[in-house]
Amino acid sequence: MLAALLTPPFIVAAGVFALGGGAGGGGWAPTQEALEDIPPEYLQLYQVAPAEWCPGLPWPVLAAIGKIETDHGRTTLPGVHSGANFAGAAGPMQIGIHGTAGNTWGGEPVRPVPPNIPFGVDGNHDGVASVYDPADAIPAAATYLCAHGAPDDLESAIWAYNHSDAYVRDVLDQANRYGTPIGIFGAVGGIVCPVPPPVHFVDTWGAPRSGGRTHQGQDLFAAYGHPLVAVANGTITETRTGAGLGGTVLWLETADGSAWYYAHLSGFASGVTDGVQVVQGQVIAFNGNTGNAATTPPHLHIQYRPTGRHGADANPYAILSAACPAHLAPLP
Repeated sequence: MLAALLTPPFIVAAGVFALGGGAGGGGWAPTQEALEDIPPEYLQLYQVAPAEWCPGLPWPVLAAIGKIETDHGRTTLPGVHSGANFAGAAGPMQIGIHGTAGNTWGGEPVRPVPPNIPFGVDGNHDGVASVYDPADAIPAAATYLCAHGAPDDLESAIWAYNHSDAYVRDVLDQANRYGTPIGIFGAVGGIVCPVPPPVHFVDTWGAPRSGGRTHQGQDLFAAYGHPLVAVANGTITETRTGAGLGGTVLWLETADGSAWYYAHLSGFASGVTDGVQVVQGQVIAFNGNTGNAATTPPHLHIQYRPTGRHGADANPYAILSAACPAHLAPLP
């Protein structure tokens, strides 16, 4: 429960969450537990909030707080969707709006902006700051953590959120279960696996295809609807449905000038559209079998163009193989 900071924190034994990463929380990929437990709309908000509201804050810390406070908004306890709890905390991140929790939100729990009154910010820039809207509450929590020491001193920042050493340990332990450091996840050439495990694929570059074509990418097999993530920080330059052989597709152009084509998708993650910037490991789409994959098992067809979207395709198997270290294991 987020409340005003009363006394300096004294951390006896905090968790072991000490992962590296760049601003915007892009240094962590979601674990299988995160993908299964966090609602997709919440996962996306946790992942993108740090870039604007607390650069460098590990997004798994936000997700862990959301889990512990309200199970990502799923609990039916008082104060989550309206009103406040016994201490005066409200919303999915349990931010104080009155009582012993103090009004750390600032102003009315639902109010027009500007101004943004710390820490009640208009996270999705729709003109309203609502403590009950995760699109506002999650950025507000990030802002509060930043004001109290994050990202440099996560322990103190989390202690400020809820004055308990046990709470700090619980948050950091949960964060470790939600986030995988990209270096461990397997990043070669700066990418993470676009299909978090379980995933299976072998090298099919150059294999014959219908109409005399040869395969100019790789096919990564996973369950239908399995989340797909951005291989690196970049911009979604096109999203399209009914795109011929590819079906539902997107193009991701990354900061190093390369381009990645995702095809046969079942759909896009919330808010993913043309021109949107994404961070490495962010869920951007879902696995499917659209286009000419309708009669095949669900899979992501991915192509790699190291010199940009209008350049030549290159075989991505070596870097995908390294970024997806268990990819040769059969799917469960």
